[in-house]
Amino acid sequence: MNINKPLKNEKLNSIIEQLKATNSVESETNFLKYLKKSTLLIPIIKDNSDENTNISILNLQQTNGDNYIPLFTEWVDLKGFPNFEHVDGWLVEWKDYQKLLFDNPLWNGVVINLNSYNVILNRDNMRSIGINVFIEDINTIVKKYLDKDMFLDIMPLEDSFSKQAIQDVSPFYTVK
Repeated sequence: MNINKPLKNEKLNSIIEQLKATNSVESETNFLKYLKKSTLLIPIIKDNSDENTNISILNLQQTNGDNYIPLFTEWVDLKGFPNFEHVDGWLVEWKDYQKLLFDNPLWNGVVINLNSYNVILNRDNMRSIGINVFIEDINTIVKKYLDKDMFLDIMPLEDSFSKQAIQDVSPFYTVK
């Protein structure tokens, strides 16, 4: 990743606009697909007051006390953040901000471009995005080996339907 190159997420921004306008399954699928591939900015403050550099990630707190990691698709969007003159941006990819969210119980989710699109994804949304992308990747691979009218369906084991579906079924494999 070249940090000297301006951050542009024109395709992601266009897809977010489409999602906001149509709110269809197709636009949501496109959004999730491009979100996972996008590099975004997290507002940070660097403190170089001692021999170590400390970095603080800024967060947004709702009136109900929920905290969110703000993410921005472009530098121009980050400049609208309050007290921007004291804020730097940290370029992060999907796996980075997903890890930040799940490793820190303080945060309830992420907000993308709060001054314009204001797309809010809570922890459950973020988990399902990861699962959906994983399933999409698996389906792409498995599709080659299935008949035309067959598909692979993956469901979480936690729900009652899944538990009932496997109640009297033995695995087709053995663990050595």
